[in-house]
Amino acid sequence: MHPVIRAFLFLWPAAAWCAGAGAAPVLRCEVSYADVPRVLRFSLDVHAYDAAAVDIDGRFRFKAVLRGAAGTVETVKIYVYATTAAQPRMLQESRYRAPFAPQDRPESLTGEQTVYAQPIGRPLHYACALAESP
Repeated sequence: MHPVIRAFLFLWPAAAWCAGAGAAPVLRCEVSYADVPRVLRFSLDVHAYDAAAVDIDGRFRFKAVLRGAAGTVETVKIYVYATTAAQPRMLQESRYRAPFAPQDRPESLTGEQTVYAQPIGRPLHYACALAESP
């Protein structure tokens, strides 16, 4: 098989979710802290600074920014902060750029991530994948 065709067939499932009729891409993150699971969803943002961070039990803040145009995700940035008395302190910043591999599992984009912060004592776990919203 021609390499270009093989590359297209590999990338096609990842691009298909953002080309669906009336569907918008979303980032679905499974976040767990202190054995309490949550599912967070983030959509395309016009301005990165307008994206709100989600409070996780007053200990962590979790923020995802999807950038793109015309319903297509070009970049995903994920930020994890520790909540401190003065201000949130960034612990992790992750950046992912298109083209994305097929998103067939809950951890397809990020893998399973674990973030530690002192003196919190318990880690934050998360895994994210791109999906489409009806």
